[in-house]
Formats: sequence, C-alpha cells, structure tokens
Amino acid sequence: MMSRVAMIGLAIVAGTSTASCKTYPSGDMTPAALASTDPSSMTAVKTAAAEVLGRKTVELGASELTRSPTVSVLPERAFSPIGAPYNQQSFVIPTRLLLMTDGKNCFLVNEDNRKLAHVKDVACRSLGQMPP
Repeated sequence: MMSRVAMIGLAIVAGTSTASCKTYPSGDMTPAALASTDPSSMTAVKTAAAEVLGRKTVELGASELTRSPTVSVLPERAFSPIGAPYNQQSFVIPTRLLLMTDGKNCFLVNEDNRKLAHVKDVACRSLGQMPP
C-alpha cells in the first residue's frame, strides 16, 4: 500500500505531466496556405472547420486560402421566432481559424481554444514562421 506522501507526489507528477501536453502534433507548426482551392480541398477544409467548431456544417466566408492562413467561418444563421418580423441583420463576427502545417500535413486551428483538426488529403505550403 502506498503512503499518503507517495500518493500526493504521484498526483503532482501526473498533474504536471498532463498540463504540459501539447495540443499540436509533434514538430513545429507554421502558418500555411492551400496549394489549390478545388472542390475536394474546400470540402476537406469545411469538414475540418466543422470538427474544430463542433458544428454539423459550416459555411466559409471570403478568404484567400492560396495566399493567407486565415480561414473565415460564417456564424450559424439565426432564425427569428415564429410571428416575429424577419431580421436579416447579423452583428456576429465570423470565426477566424488558422491553417497550419507541420511540413507534412495541414491542420485548422482555433486560436481561441487551441483545438485543431487535420485537413485530410489536402496539399498546403508553409508561409514561414509566425511573428513573435
């Protein structure tokens, strides 16, 4: 049977080792741009964006994905309650995700919570290191 001191020490070690886990896969991540915006690449980006945001579907906003790492995702559409006048104005700001690469794979990263998703079967190129 473990002594109480040994159990506390083990808990501290376990706590510090889980706190140092990386959200990113191993290796350095750099901002990236898509090699192509063909339909299959855009479908893969939408699938990864939905995974990162925890939504079933997403609609992408205007982005230069072959030149910029920023992926704009439009907010979910708000519907007016039955009987209320339809309001087409939305003051919600689109969510910005960042396209990153580890040199082999592309990932979409939500900078707010550091959650990421692999953008499968898509070619992307590194845009260099992020400024400090």
